[in-house]
Amino acid sequence: MSYEVILRKKIPFVSGILHAAWIISIIILVIFFFVPDILVIANIFHPQSYTVYKVSGAILTGALSGALIFGVSYFYLKIRVKAALVFQHGGISIVSAKENIYVSHASIVKIMVNDLKTWRQQPREQLQIVLRQKRRQVTIFRLADYAQAGEFMDDLSALKEIPFFFYDKAFIEDDPRGK
Repeated sequence: MSYEVILRKKIPFVSGILHAAWIISIIILVIFFFVPDILVIANIFHPQSYTVYKVSGAILTGALSGALIFGVSYFYLKIRVKAALVFQHGGISIVSAKENIYVSHASIVKIMVNDLKTWRQQPREQLQIVLRQKRRQVTIFRLADYAQAGEFMDDLSALKEIPFFFYDKAFIEDDPRGK
């Protein structure tokens, strides 16, 4: 049987720029917020210079707001791709318009299934599946139609040699392959 799933992919160029900007903002934040305190405690930094350094709060505010903006943007700017998942004899095939992912049963180390909930612990009616493979590869997708979750779990549980883990909170948000 075929199931419609949603893959969440990074946008390669945009994700790279946002990730780099987030890291730079965090570094600036650390330099302008924590380093002067450490230098004053160690009697390396003169207290009057420390005041001037701390008054330049515009840089600190910019770094903090930049870290927040770039951090949130990095996690929410992803491409969601619809694909078809098919259980085959030797593996699982996920086919979208631009990509064909084949995961053999032998390469799967464990399967993690999440019945997701909101921050208020209300059911989201979304099923997230993570296929951990050898060589630290991970394939992550969500079932598009939550009504098919029972049938999907029956087909997935036919893979008896692979250990299952069940969760109710998201712990991995996107596909690290970034294709």
